[in-house]
Amino acid sequence: MKNLFLPAIFSILFLATACNKVDPALVSTMQSDIANAEELAPTLGKTVEMANMTIEQINKAPEALRSSNTPEMQSILERSVALAGKVQATEAQYNDMLNRFKQLSADYAAGKIKTEEAKKEYEMLNTSLKGAAGTLERIDKFCDLLQADYAKASAGWNAEAEKELK
Repeated sequence: MKNLFLPAIFSILFLATACNKVDPALVSTMQSDIANAEELAPTLGKTVEMANMTIEQINKAPEALRSSNTPEMQSILERSVALAGKVQATEAQYNDMLNRFKQLSADYAAGKIKTEEAKKEYEMLNTSLKGAAGTLERIDKFCDLLQADYAKASAGWNAEAEKELK
């Protein structure tokens, strides 16, 4: 009986490691894509900073301008609120996906996840992270448009105020 114990332990360990085969190419691809996704972080930071500056500029507008009932200004205020929510959600989603991607890679490399399951999750996360770059571009364009609209509304309001002073 004593002689069967050691071979039984080795066979169990062998079966456990054989059942959790890890594809080194998939691990390498995951690591490469994680590195690419991490390169998006500075762009995300710049976009968040630009959006926050735009929102802050609009929020610091004179109260008379902010409370004016012009459709342009009301639209600007509504879009600045929407921008704040979108930026916050995009940043949280990016960080969550990147962390999930790193965890997936670590779990798969450790043999905790089957190859088929890892590939499925990898494709979903990779597609989502690649889509984040497009989202950041759209947010940048939205900020530019919002800033231009605010500058136009502010210039119009200033012109009206100057007319009243004359």
